[in-house]
Amino acid sequence: MRLHINLESIDEQETATFAKWILDIGDGIIGDENDAYATIQIPAHLLITEYDDPISAIVKSTFPDLDQHHNNPQFFKSKAILPSTNETVEQINHYVLSFIPGDHMEYLSSDSVDKSETSEDLHFQSITTEFLNSLNTPISNYKTTLNHAIQSSFAQ
Repeated sequence: MRLHINLESIDEQETATFAKWILDIGDGIIGDENDAYATIQIPAHLLITEYDDPISAIVKSTFPDLDQHHNNPQFFKSKAILPSTNETVEQINHYVLSFIPGDHMEYLSSDSVDKSETSEDLHFQSITTEFLNSLNTPISNYKTTLNHAIQSSFAQ
């Protein structure tokens, strides 16, 4: 799905209709009775239907000419891709970083278990950083990869 905003000619009625549609989905008004899983009919004009690679298609649709504008922070501020899983977030980040020249740097979180109060319990003693980093949780993963050009661009 893609969302477009034309900053010069925003159709307020269309925007209000879209916002209500999104809210109705979130409120469970659209779709049949369900147990947190539902099939929603997405309007055709919001879909990207012709593509070979879905990651490439959504990035190119959302950020056209990324290779020419990657060093402009304003280019990224007015658009967003909202993936449904962390795995897709990583795929999109990897794809976007491939367009940006220069060195990439990996930043790792520091994960550990406070074992000071659990020294008696062998189960807690066996939890390693590698194990914690292998967990797929709804929060951000333990690793972030950035490009130095992006870092300096967003620091402005």
